[in-house]
Amino acid sequence: MSQVAKLANESTVTTRSLYKAQPQQAEPAGELVETNPYLWGGKAIKSVPDAISVDDLIDELSRGDSQFVEALRRGRENIAQRYYAEEESLRTLRLSKGLSQKELAEMVGTKQPHIARIEAGTSSPQLNTVKRLARALQVPFPYLCDLLDDGE
Repeated sequence: MSQVAKLANESTVTTRSLYKAQPQQAEPAGELVETNPYLWGGKAIKSVPDAISVDDLIDELSRGDSQFVEALRRGRENIAQRYYAEEESLRTLRLSKGLSQKELAEMVGTKQPHIARIEAGTSSPQLNTVKRLARALQVPFPYLCDLLDDGE
């Protein structure tokens, strides 16, 4: 049984109920610590052993489902056009190609957090990384250099 199916079958907790106190429901598995009243009955889940990351969830849902993969790609393109149309950036280039940060990172040979830091402007990529980004995004290298330089 897949990890997603296992979680769906075993879980009696909805995502919404994690953010509002629901005294009639069982507490989730995992270590709990006292925090604020906006989380699980005044407690935050510190660790959940059977949790799955969003990337892993998307990977599992995408496996063997080309329509789902295509829908994600079109959704990213739509987000780029609708919400980031005002100014071109590394983020808008990536989204316009229908790529997630993880997918771009794999194409470039780096990790997703590195792409996130470059997009946020908190990390200056090395020359080789910019070359690989330009190749992956199918844009001229000088154009991407100017784009990244303008973001600083």
